[in-house]
Amino acid sequence: MKINWLRNLVLVAAFQCIFLQTTFAQLSLNEDDVQFIRDLCAANSLYGEAPGSIGYQKWNYFTGRLEKLIVSNYDLENIPETIENLTALHYLDLSYNKITFLPVNFYKLTNLDTLILNNNAVKSLDDEITAFSGLQFLSLSGNRLTALPKKFVYLNSLSYLDLSANGLQRLPADTLFCIPGFGSDIKFFNRLGKLKYLNLAGNIIKEIKEEDLDGLPLTELYLDNNRSLYKLPNSTGSLSRLETLSLTYDSLLSLPGTLGGLKKLNLLNLEKNYLKTLPEGLFSLKTSLKTLILADNNFEVLPGGITSLKGLKSLNVSKNALKTLPINMWQMDSLESFNASVNKISSLPDDIGLMPQLKMLDLSSNSLSLLPSAFGSFPSIESVFLYGNSLTSIPGSIGNLHTLKEIYLNDNPLETLPETFGQIGTQLRVIALQNCELTRLPQNYGNLKGIVVQNLENNKLVELPESFCNLPEIRVLSLKNNKLARLPENFGKMRLVNITLSYNELTDLPESFSGLDSLANLTLDNNKFTSMPLVLTKLKNPVATINISDNFLKTIPDTMKSLKVVNLEVTNNYLYCEDDGMQNPDEIPLFLLHPNPFPVAVTGLFHQHCQTPNDMIKKGAYALYEPYPNPFNPSTTLHFSIPKEGYVEIGLYDVTGRKVEDILKGLMTKGYHKLSWGRKYLPSGTYFVMMRCGSFTQAQKIMILK
Repeated sequence: MKINWLRNLVLVAAFQCIFLQTTFAQLSLNEDDVQFIRDLCAANSLYGEAPGSIGYQKWNYFTGRLEKLIVSNYDLENIPETIENLTALHYLDLSYNKITFLPVNFYKLTNLDTLILNNNAVKSLDDEITAFSGLQFLSLSGNRLTALPKKFVYLNSLSYLDLSANGLQRLPADTLFCIPGFGSDIKFFNRLGKLKYLNLAGNIIKEIKEEDLDGLPLTELYLDNNRSLYKLPNSTGSLSRLETLSLTYDSLLSLPGTLGGLKKLNLLNLEKNYLKTLPEGLFSLKTSLKTLILADNNFEVLPGGITSLKGLKSLNVSKNALKTLPINMWQMDSLESFNASVNKISSLPDDIGLMPQLKMLDLSSNSLSLLPSAFGSFPSIESVFLYGNSLTSIPGSIGNLHTLKEIYLNDNPLETLPETFGQIGTQLRVIALQNCELTRLPQNYGNLKGIVVQNLENNKLVELPESFCNLPEIRVLSLKNNKLARLPENFGKMRLVNITLSYNELTDLPESFSGLDSLANLTLDNNKFTSMPLVLTKLKNPVATINISDNFLKTIPDTMKSLKVVNLEVTNNYLYCEDDGMQNPDEIPLFLLHPNPFPVAVTGLFHQHCQTPNDMIKKGAYALYEPYPNPFNPSTTLHFSIPKEGYVEIGLYDVTGRKVEDILKGLMTKGYHKLSWGRKYLPSGTYFVMMRCGSFTQAQKIMILK
């Protein structure tokens, strides 16, 4: 008997340990063999081959007791003949391999109750599959089946059948699959009298007939992603036990009125179809239906009958063309989750806050410009999504939402928040306010002591209230792209881990910054720092990253050697002497260039590379500095300075001296200037950037990479 196929496979075995232990003497195993089998029993797993000392005959006896075998994701192309010896198998998982067919001796595993063959390349099944008469769980998902054998019906112990992601064009109830000897009226699936779960998603089924599923005791039916399925039968047959029906990503234009006959239906998922209306019969499921998903259809109006579904807990009507909602929509007492995002809703009724159980409300990406004052009346609300609307203000009643845990107001033209915002309470954990027009925050903002993540990017904040520093739980804070010139004095009292302050107008940091003992990442690029903030040297613990690039640093003082940082980025700054004269980058303290153990990124200090620190930078001179990065793809930054106002021309030339294009032409003020430039259409190679201003001319070589 060959057992080489077991080598290096991970086999999960459920052994009858007591039986094995009582038969050790009969097998005449030596002491090592006995310990080996005991270890297998204890670990419930087997790795590789059995010890050679056991011998083939004894190994044959041993494998005959194997009850559970998992050979998943092993690139197995063929099932070995020796599998017929595993006659005690109840559970076999061969998923995620490359198996194309099942050999004849495979059907000798007559004790199987679970067979998992999903994600292989099986093209067909033989009638011998009837040998698995005790099979209860069968997964054939992700194969290449186009039909099932006639005798598949004899697997009448099946309770779970997954045929998803194959190539089935019709259900096996077609006359081609009729049971021999019973005539054309006795169909296929309806003989599987114990089947409760049936998954036919991801096939190419075009039609379902009334009799196809008749007689099945199904509780779950999945027909998703059959793109040619455009209608359902007028009769639901005898699917009276059905609790879950999923028909997503089909091409349904309408639904039969008989859906109301599914009296136990709990979940109906109709996402991504072409529905415009719902049948009246559906509204007879007043108490049974708990979840209704109508997302991504063609609804312009929701039928008023939807409010009669008194047992509904979750309703999703997102990604439609709704402009309004039913009048009694907000009186659905049982609703806990309502998603109407990505529609065209422009207004809300005054009775919006009457839903006593509502926990999640998503009205994002609509056309709302105003919220009614009753918006603050939801007694149980926990999550609110209002991003992507046209809101310019929030009603003061929002301070009454004392159960709120997260609110997303980002991407609205909000200019202010009501002073009552700080009254929401300490249970609020996440506030998204990025991409608004906020110029200030409420003075009592610090009362929201539960905030963990705060995103205030891309606003117009000129200052933060002092109470902002009273947020003890906040760990992540982004204030990128605002107009902050200073931070509150007590900013360092927070327990921040990640701070982003890029693109503001900061010139210094408060002394309390030294108290940020948990700080891991600090981003200060594109501000107005003219010197390194010395308070950073007082941080007690090492920081992973500090980025102070693209500022106006004039010097890097020796005191920075005490800075505890793993990665310091100070690139693209303007190092020069405040007094007349020159500064040599070679005089930058060596620890900043090659620290030990902390690496520091200082390349491109006004684009004078620290690896060759011999170039002088003279204050008040004409200069075209080396572009950075260089080489580059797709863009680089050009830097130049002029001592007085003048007409500047910058052009791009190829290696033959031919002018390729004008980069800049115009009257420029005195001082330092930088601009981003790049052209995707230019071929890779060497070019020259040439600057002219009066009698001054200078060129820099650049290299474009593709």
